[in-house]
Amino acid sequence: MRFFFLQVLLVTFFQAHSQPYPQKLWDKRFGGFGGDQTISQPIKTAKDGNLLFFAESIGGPSGDIANAAWGSYDYWLFKVDTVGNLIWEKGVGGYGWDFARDFVELDDGGFLLAGYSWSGQGGDKSEPSRGDFDVWIVRLDSARNILWDKTFGGNNSDGCWSICSSDAGGFLLAGFTQSEVGFDVTDPPFSPPSWQDPDMWVICLDSLGNKLWDRRYGWTAYDIAYKIVRLADGNFLLSGQSDSWVGGTITEFNRGSSDFLVFKIDAQGNVIWDKRYGSNNWDENNYDLQLTPDGGFILGGVSMGAASFEKSEGFRGNHDYWIIKCDSLGNKQWDKTLGGSALEDFGNIVLMPDGGYLISGASASQLSGDKTQDNWPGASNSMWIVKLNSNGTKQWDVRWSGNRGEDASSATLLANGIIVAYGNTSSNASFNKSQNNWSATPTSTPNADLWLVAFSEPPLGYE
Repeated sequence: MRFFFLQVLLVTFFQAHSQPYPQKLWDKRFGGFGGDQTISQPIKTAKDGNLLFFAESIGGPSGDIANAAWGSYDYWLFKVDTVGNLIWEKGVGGYGWDFARDFVELDDGGFLLAGYSWSGQGGDKSEPSRGDFDVWIVRLDSARNILWDKTFGGNNSDGCWSICSSDAGGFLLAGFTQSEVGFDVTDPPFSPPSWQDPDMWVICLDSLGNKLWDRRYGWTAYDIAYKIVRLADGNFLLSGQSDSWVGGTITEFNRGSSDFLVFKIDAQGNVIWDKRYGSNNWDENNYDLQLTPDGGFILGGVSMGAASFEKSEGFRGNHDYWIIKCDSLGNKQWDKTLGGSALEDFGNIVLMPDGGYLISGASASQLSGDKTQDNWPGASNSMWIVKLNSNGTKQWDVRWSGNRGEDASSATLLANGIIVAYGNTSSNASFNKSQNNWSATPTSTPNADLWLVAFSEPPLGYE
């Protein structure tokens, strides 16, 4: 009898202290017979409560894609309802490579699509290329007709990774430039042209896509902007990765090789302050920045660094997620390293209603470190979603995948509290995945498609 009660006690203890996992509600794959991919493109909740997600595709006409691609990859925007049913899809492109990166839903029901393009004039692209890759933006009306498109660049490679609204219906684009002065580039490069290191580049446009100004940020090594957001005071935060030392527009010393770098700039692009975050190792890359209700912001990316400088925890394996919470002046309040024994690749951060943070990305790790579930058999990596509370303490984590490999590019939160993660899938129906990928020959290894996974948070009370 005593042994029976001990068994009951142990079972009760482990049930009370083991981590409950989120419950999958539905999953859907989208794409065509060709390759479809998302690389840091967002999924967003539309103004009407449905879902919008952005991708690159060479898959049409087939599967979920009605129109043929113009060239290689084209921009592709999808709208689905809150249970994953396709409402519409829209592709735009030129005859070359067009890499989608960000979009804005506008008040009139239209959209501004942004990325970079290797296409010349032709297809949906009305202007010739400037040099190599150029920034390419496309304005759609509420019926998804193209109103106008604009190309911006110089004599080398230029690109856009992020877009936000500015004053009077205009926009700021953030990304990189490797070009010298000429065409749309007005600031000279910080490094000699022979080095061809990129600098952060910001372009300010009016509501019709006319350039008002452009500015360059960084110094003589590799600097690239991945995110720009507008502040309540009318200024902006610009964030990304920097390999540069002090000089140019950078006032803080390099921590290792590559660090997180944040600029606060005014509405004319002038630097108000800059902040750097890193460790004594060679690889920290910042991919996301979100404003927080306390007036500060939170940064997310990857790190291989040991505990040093702004990094308070050592690495778990290879690349780990690295999250930094800052006040309104860019001073670090806390940081958190998350990972298993192998490689993690960061996606994005979502602010949760309880003040916590949802971190998405991909993991090649088995059960180890902060990862509490093995990848499914055969899966090279899986979507890995982690929930932190407002102080950076981990609450739960979950992996989603099929039998080959998936990742999460981003996630969003619906009004009903359901979380939807968005990424790439290379699996047919297996484990967490309910549908085969689109393929002209279903028995063969499928091309990559896009994948949405909807799930609910587990109950609280187990931290």
